[in-house]
Amino acid sequence: MRYSGLATPISRPDKAVVCSQKDVCALLIEGDPVKDLPIQPGQQSVPVYDCHVLISGPDQDGLLSGVVSNLPEIKATASNERDLLRKITDDFKARVMKYASENQEIPWQANQKPEPGQQQRWIPVHL
Repeated sequence: MRYSGLATPISRPDKAVVCSQKDVCALLIEGDPVKDLPIQPGQQSVPVYDCHVLISGPDQDGLLSGVVSNLPEIKATASNERDLLRKITDDFKARVMKYASENQEIPWQANQKPEPGQQQRWIPVHL
C-alpha cells in the first residue's frame, strides 16, 4: 500500500504502521499473518503476443482503418483510434485463442513498414 502523508497517526494499540522507505508504509494488524504474493517458481508465465497495427485515415467518411501487419487477416474500422485499437485487440485475442484451442499454427507474417500517411502502434497482448 502507498500512503503519502498520513494526516492522522494511528492510535489503536492493535495496529502499527511499518515504513520501509520514506513514502511506502504498510498497515499491520496484530495477529494477522503476513501474506506473500502467490507466485511460485515453475509457474507458467502468461503468453504475450506482439500485435503490430498499421493505421490509415481518416477516409472521406471520417473513419480510421487498421490492419495487424503481422496477422493481416485482422482488420477493423472505427471513428477514433481508441475504438479501432480496442476492436483490433479483441479480434486479435479471439483469433490467437482459436488457433491455440484448435492446435493450429498461427500464420504470422513479417511486420510491414508503414506506408506514407500510415501510423504504427505496437500493442503487447496478454491472453
